[in-house]
This record gives sequence, C-alpha cells and structure tokens, in this order.
Amino acid sequence: MISRRQVVRFAFALALTAGFFGSATAHQGDRFYIVGFVQNPGAYVLKANMTVGDALETAGGFAPSRTATSIEIIRVINGEKSTLAAGLADAVQANDTISVK
Repeated sequence: MISRRQVVRFAFALALTAGFFGSATAHQGDRFYIVGFVQNPGAYVLKANMTVGDALETAGGFAPSRTATSIEIIRVINGEKSTLAAGLADAVQANDTISVK
C-alpha cells in the first residue's frame, strides 16, 4: 500500500517538474519518476545509461519493512501508455515511471 506521505511527495515532485512553482526546474534535463515501495518517491534527473537498479538507488532504495514483489516501467510507446515488467538491469528512458510494488 502506498502511504499518503508518498502520494503527497510524488504529487509535489510532479508539480515542481511541471513548472507550477516557477522555472527553477526548467532545463535540468530529462526526468524519470519512481513510485511505490521506495524511500524517496518522486521525480529525478535521468542520467546517461541509467538502469532500473540505478534509479532505485537514486530514490534511496526500497522502503524499510517493505518487500517489493514486482517492478514495472510505465512508458509511452507510439503515443500509447504501456506497462512493462522490469528487471534491475533494464534501461530507464526519459519520462518513464518506475513502479515498485
């Protein structure tokens, strides 16, 4: 179960990324998003050759006392939203949302 705190933090991160609070985040590069059973869900700057494992590390790792049973990447492909099963070595692309369940 995703906590209310995680939802609020993720919504705030999305708002910042969308520029609702000024242009402080503009031109900082491509982003990816991570939600679910991680320490710090939210939006992050995508680095070259980043993997799902790197993304999890960037978000502080798995949430304490939580066991992740699956990791998915939500990605827009040819204008359609797709949900893909993911492994730690899979590549992260701009605007991907990684969901840790």
